[in-house]
Amino acid sequence: ARRSNENLRKVKLTRPFYMGLKEVTNKAFREFMAGHSSGTFKSKPLNHDDQPVVRITWEQAALFCNWLSAKESLPPAYVKKGEKLIAVEPLNTGYRLPTEAEWEYCARFTTGKNTLKYPWGYKFPPKQLSGNYSDQSAKDLLPNVLEGYNDQYVTTAPPAKFKPNGLGLYDMGGNVAEWCHDYYSIYSYAPKKMYMDPVGPVNGKHHVIRGSGWKHGNIGTLRIAYRSYSDDQREDVGFRVC
Repeated sequence: ARRSNENLRKVKLTRPFYMGLKEVTNKAFREFMAGHSSGTFKSKPLNHDDQPVVRITWEQAALFCNWLSAKESLPPAYVKKGEKLIAVEPLNTGYRLPTEAEWEYCARFTTGKNTLKYPWGYKFPPKQLSGNYSDQSAKDLLPNVLEGYNDQYVTTAPPAKFKPNGLGLYDMGGNVAEWCHDYYSIYSYAPKKMYMDPVGPVNGKHHVIRGSGWKHGNIGTLRIAYRSYSDDQREDVGFRVC
């Protein structure tokens, strides 16, 4: 189920970084933006305090990161340029969204010989309770569900309800897809090129979204390689901080 926007790249990460263990919750986000509501989906709740925040734009996620930085006297990772919010260059030590390369490294990490193909391992379909995906409990809400799979959550689950990966990170696949730092682009095929600490294009309209979420239930979208993008909010997209 490989897609045209999934060209193989060689990446070398040299800059140390911290990755959030969990996706940001509604409760945490409302400390920054008190009036935010993640709403419902077909009458099913997305807005409980312990559910991951959704229906936020990339800019709102980036501003949350700046707010966290200010609380800890760190430099802001994003600044206003005209009407747009852009990343500081080079990256500083403030809170920010993970770059696509950082996200993929963390999602694919395993203590085994090969990097992961799926968030849960190497074979499809997932074993029961591998993560929060489009499952049998959501068959009346969603068009595509994993046959015979039940993660016990119709929509989003509180972060860290499922087993963490090899780095101790929760929900790198499933629950909500996640905003990344980078503007979206399709990379040209360059098998001999090494990308050093890539941060994506310098400008664009859409930002990268990585990972699957509670609405995804097929082999194409559940692979770690799956790439998406948007310039607006969605009910299945949240974020974690880096």
